[in-house]
Amino acid sequence: MIVELNIAGDTVGFVFENAITQGDVKAIQRKIKETLSSNANINLYLEEDEVDDIKMGAFMNQVFFDVKHSANIRKIAIVSDRKWIQAITIAKDILVQANVEAFTLKERVDAICWIMK
Repeated sequence: MIVELNIAGDTVGFVFENAITQGDVKAIQRKIKETLSSNANINLYLEEDEVDDIKMGAFMNQVFFDVKHSANIRKIAIVSDRKWIQAITIAKDILVQANVEAFTLKERVDAICWIMK
């Protein structure tokens, strides 16, 4: 399940709970495209809160979508306590033009402040 956050007009934010599915990824992609239709460049805030199941296909779909649209994404904040997700942000930083930062769940306020700068 995903919860959409209303952070700012040029910032798309989501909190993932329970499981991340292909349908969730498609909903995120639709929201990104919708936001890009009224903003040339956007920021992306992604928070994972104790997700039990992350479908690798859904995750890879999102990574490739980000690569395709990376010229239009300024910043990506990834908030998670999982070490492997934080490690992936290093590789993602290499794949996309956006500035990518990882934050722990305790640092979520710092992540929102960073994404808004």
